[in-house]
Amino acid sequence: MGKPLFKQWFIGRVKIGADISAEGPMEIEWLPQDARQGSGDPFPWRSGDEEWIFYEDYPIETGFGLISCRRVFANGELGEPVQALQTEHHLSFPFLFEDGDSVFMLPEQSASKRLILYECTQFPNEWREHSILMEGVPCLDPVIFRANGRLWLFVSHGNEGTSQNNLYLYHADTLRGPWSPHKLNPLRNGLRGARMGGNVFLKEGRLIRPGQNSVHRYGGSLLFFEIVELSESAYREVEIGEWSPQPSPGFSNCCLHTYNRSSKHAYIDGCRYV
Repeated sequence: MGKPLFKQWFIGRVKIGADISAEGPMEIEWLPQDARQGSGDPFPWRSGDEEWIFYEDYPIETGFGLISCRRVFANGELGEPVQALQTEHHLSFPFLFEDGDSVFMLPEQSASKRLILYECTQFPNEWREHSILMEGVPCLDPVIFRANGRLWLFVSHGNEGTSQNNLYLYHADTLRGPWSPHKLNPLRNGLRGARMGGNVFLKEGRLIRPGQNSVHRYGGSLLFFEIVELSESAYREVEIGEWSPQPSPGFSNCCLHTYNRSSKHAYIDGCRYV
């Protein structure tokens, strides 16, 4: 018998103009990585004139996630991986956010049952605990964004049904909170689109939320929703597109569950059996 197959996650990038209403990105550049590593949840970040990618770094031998980053040079080539953050808990989904002159990271570490905000003290690899936004609940794939004069926080609660079938929204005046729950929580239930798939972003003046579709399997596809109504008492979104995993030359991609944009590219992740 041969060796058992396992999923190995990779980071890919596509041109920023790729149509989110199409079936999926057709020309994916899969980024090189160590054969013993898994890489997922890519979040690009610009620091001055430098572009970086922060991501979940998953050594296959340990199965324990940490946050690493790599510089993206002007010619598209990547620098060597730099370890950015490691704790006693598995880390993933390194959401980054700027507030004033400070850069913050809000990674998923659901096993801790805390949502911890980290502040950067020396970019890119020195971070300190800034504040605890939530406690007592496993929080998955948290994303903060600004709209209508307030801060908003999307998150899935891992103790509500399964870890992927709910979407909660909170709002606050400042990062330290207090974070108040939206009156319509949970905003969405079910495996189609509830769990966040990346940053909320603006496209042609429209506010877009990526969501994961795990109806048939984890990482089955990415959905895109336009947020058409947002207030402390109202919320409405409309599905406008779906990206399904697309095979590339030499890469039989079977999953897709993250989408984040830089000035030139959209970064995604995918996996294959190896």
